[in-house]
Amino acid sequence: MDISFFDFDQYALNETSSPVIQGNPEAQLAIVVNQNDFTEYNDLIDKIFKAVNIELSRQTFQIVLGDGQEISLASHLNDDIKNVFVFGVNPKCLGFNASFKAYQAYKTESYTVLFSHSLKDLSTETKFKKALWTILQTVFKT
Repeated sequence: MDISFFDFDQYALNETSSPVIQGNPEAQLAIVVNQNDFTEYNDLIDKIFKAVNIELSRQTFQIVLGDGQEISLASHLNDDIKNVFVFGVNPKCLGFNASFKAYQAYKTESYTVLFSHSLKDLSTETKFKKALWTILQTVFKT
């Protein structure tokens, strides 16, 4: 056995409470967002997904995090999830110990994950909206 393979740091999460989970638990699309962002910009996120023919309440599974909340994302996803869109949440808060570029799809063994700026930033920055629209068209082939 190659012991050096197991010689790496483990990233421990401080998951003290469960996130708010809503939407369709059997959906193939998960959305991860901060509570304040989700509450204030709910119309925006609804419009974003309507543009690619996805009804937020019926076709997505939403994981809504409190301020600074950390979770193990994988433990909150079902086996049906194909895509995970993360809006304004640091990857480390989800158990990822890696760097990610915004608006680039990353394939894992089980699903594709995409990180975006917060909904607040998307509401004011046209370049972020354009970048998100480009990747949405690629992922959903509209």
